[in-house]
Amino acid sequence: MRPLAATLLAIATILGGCASSRPVPPVVDESRFSSRRYLLGTGEGDGEDEARRRAYAAIAMQLQADLRATERVEASWSRSDQRDDSLEAVSQEIRVTTRFDRVDWIRTLEVTSEGGRFRVLCMLDRDKARADLDVEIEDELARLRPRLASVGSTQNLGGLSRALRPLRAIGSSLAPKLALRNALAGRVEADPEELRRLQVLEARLEALRREQVLSLCVDSKDTNAGLVETFGAAIAAKGWAVAPCRDEGLRLEGVLRFEAASFRQPGGYPWFCTASVAYRLVDPATGHAELGGSRRALRAGGMSEADACRASVARLAADVAGALDAGPE
Repeated sequence: MRPLAATLLAIATILGGCASSRPVPPVVDESRFSSRRYLLGTGEGDGEDEARRRAYAAIAMQLQADLRATERVEASWSRSDQRDDSLEAVSQEIRVTTRFDRVDWIRTLEVTSEGGRFRVLCMLDRDKARADLDVEIEDELARLRPRLASVGSTQNLGGLSRALRPLRAIGSSLAPKLALRNALAGRVEADPEELRRLQVLEARLEALRREQVLSLCVDSKDTNAGLVETFGAAIAAKGWAVAPCRDEGLRLEGVLRFEAASFRQPGGYPWFCTASVAYRLVDPATGHAELGGSRRALRAGGMSEADACRASVARLAADVAGALDAGPE
């Protein structure tokens, strides 16, 4: 199997500049190159390589590559007490950006030149490309099947989080390949059964997480209990059900610390604060720490020390919530 990223094609072509010398479309024998099976692309440039890259881009665009258009507006105007009309000049720059890394699927059919300009006609065989892609997809599914079987009926939040981590990586690798297969086929096909089973497991994990009440046993080691409340509210905003510290339920234990400093500078925040936490998540089913570690937020500014620390704590909580969602390594 060829690696997916064997060749990265990143094309940035300014099309507006060659509007006056567009290539004449080649005469194509439709009986040989039916659009149902073949994708054709033409490109023109000052050199053969440039023309070929543009032909590749033309094919890649047909496989749902990104086309971004940006407008640059330059305007000039006169004061209202003058009678001159306002003037506005608009120019448009269109850039084609692709990450199509399957240039080995593309065959050059024709290269012509005239007046120092080159024109290249290229072709991609949908059926052959899809056959190659099917081999890669089946290889990914073969890796996924035994891992799906090993998950079984796991109902433990931490255990299911651990089991899903490598499965997600395979699923993420499969997704662009399946999308490309659909583009080659010209229709949306049903996801493989293995991918649907992975989605069922993800739904089970989400249900378990929603059923769990996160017992917040975090101490700030000072008198500012409001910052602990800010931390809990930010965790809750990420979808976790949060309750005050108790002996039952999933326990998030930790210690919040703060570094605050005052800076007297014109036009800037007078206070800055950086929050950090050492924490661990204790699963009630096992009594063991399922994950833990240390997190440090980005420094945040505010008009007061409390404002700055609240902003930093909110960022810190969002970071911790992301770690909880990802599960243990």
